[in-house]
Amino acid sequence: IAFGIAYMILRYSVPEYQVSSKFFVKEKDNPFSLFESAGLNMGASGEMELENQMIILKSRPIANATLERLNFDVEYYKQGRFLETEVYQNTAIAVEVDWTYPQLTNGDLLIRWNDQQNFTVSYVEESYLQIFPDSDNRNKLENPKSPNQTFQFNKWVELPMNRFKVGLTSAEPSGEMIIRLRDRHGLINHYTGEDLQIASMDKKSTILNLTINTQRPEKGRDYLNTLQEVYLENELQEKNTMATNTIEFIDAQLVVLSDSLMFIENRLENFRSNNSIYDLSSEGTAIFEQLKELEN
Repeated sequence: IAFGIAYMILRYSVPEYQVSSKFFVKEKDNPFSLFESAGLNMGASGEMELENQMIILKSRPIANATLERLNFDVEYYKQGRFLETEVYQNTAIAVEVDWTYPQLTNGDLLIRWNDQQNFTVSYVEESYLQIFPDSDNRNKLENPKSPNQTFQFNKWVELPMNRFKVGLTSAEPSGEMIIRLRDRHGLINHYTGEDLQIASMDKKSTILNLTINTQRPEKGRDYLNTLQEVYLENELQEKNTMATNTIEFIDAQLVVLSDSLMFIENRLENFRSNNSIYDLSSEGTAIFEQLKELEN
């Protein structure tokens, strides 16, 4: 009985994988390095900086920028005998969602086709989460009614609670696939939650170990790679902004100094003109000789 239960669990449970990546965070120049060389302990500041970078990597803005580059807003599943298996890439259909339109999310939609021109859409879940564009309102909708009509591939599906376009990427004359729409707010919560873990490899190192739990290893790999790319680009943009601000500050100071020098030069020219002095050094020497004669 125990072996039978174990077999059933292993056979019909969706496997979960852990994808990991190592990420080197370059230490920023420390203004207290002079004091560190003198023997003062400033290690706490380095640890705090590393903690800050870990928080940034797991922040919502970075997750949002990462998801903007990935097509994670539509999940594809294939129905097995007992389980739904997620299919990532190389899917039989490709769905484009109009997120400027209200959508039913977090539930399965069955796409079925019997030829390469038309398909049907069925709501197979008892409840869905309805979201609205540019709004935080989310309503739970129970037992939505499936449309009694067919739709054409590569044409917008106009429904009261959904708007999307389905493209057929397979040569199969018939088939079916389950899609699940994921709103951005829910995706950000998922990829900044407990499934993503960030920790230091060693107390004395600045190498971070990023791990994520996922049912599709390829999907986890793509997210971690894109996350690190976004982080690096964000750091580069920050450095460029600092450099630009520094140059603008120097240029502004040069303008102020130029104005001051111009003002002083004008005063000097006026002094020379009013006193008929054009060579201060020679005129000063002559006056000094006259002064000596008067003293004698």
